[in-house]
Amino acid sequence: MGPKKQLTDTHTQESNWKEQQKLEKLLLLNTGLDAPYIMTGLYLKERGKRLQSGQPTGYGNSLVLQRVFLLVFDIIQYAENRRNGKLLEKNASNWHLEPTQDGLGLAYRF
Repeated sequence: MGPKKQLTDTHTQESNWKEQQKLEKLLLLNTGLDAPYIMTGLYLKERGKRLQSGQPTGYGNSLVLQRVFLLVFDIIQYAENRRNGKLLEKNASNWHLEPTQDGLGLAYRF
């Protein structure tokens, strides 16, 4: 979807909530996929030690380092997005983002 299309779309609380849920699920999926990569890296490290070869050990170290960083990053992103989701739930019915003649309008209803 292009930027112009996004500007003309009406963003309701329900659509925001659905997008929030999709993002949280994607981050959890990414977190789950990090574990097999880390295990593969550990296997390569062990294989390099058994074969007394530096290449598998180096690949294993690299893979473990990268995926541990991504695991921590995904967990932090999930926690932050979950916190934002809770705020979205709390203020669900009060805020509305709607297109206007001049662009977008943000309305707070009491």
